[in-house]
Amino acid sequence: MRFLPGRRRLKLGQSLGAFRSPDNEDISPLYVFFEVANEGREPIELSRLYVTPKGERSPMAEVEMEGERPLPLSLAPGETTRFWVRAKTLARELKEAGHGGRPRLVLVAEDGGGGRA
Repeated sequence: MRFLPGRRRLKLGQSLGAFRSPDNEDISPLYVFFEVANEGREPIELSRLYVTPKGERSPMAEVEMEGERPLPLSLAPGETTRFWVRAKTLARELKEAGHGGRPRLVLVAEDGGGGRA
């Protein structure tokens, strides 16, 4: 769990999963899901999301994520939103950026004021 500085608290999480088909018989390929929650007392303007190998702060390649709502977006106190990307796409981008093996990834979120979590 990581938070933006000050009173604005942004909780970030990630997990693996798949989508179920409408007929409930098949599932999609593997996806990485990212969750962003505002646990603070004030709204937060979420302007950018990216993934990077653990220990680094600059984005690896800009991986295009799908989400419940497009960026930029405002998260009210207590509100949560999700984004996702195919795991295979993320692995390919990592490899092309020179990160072989199985690096641990972290989600980085930037708010409208340039703060990062």
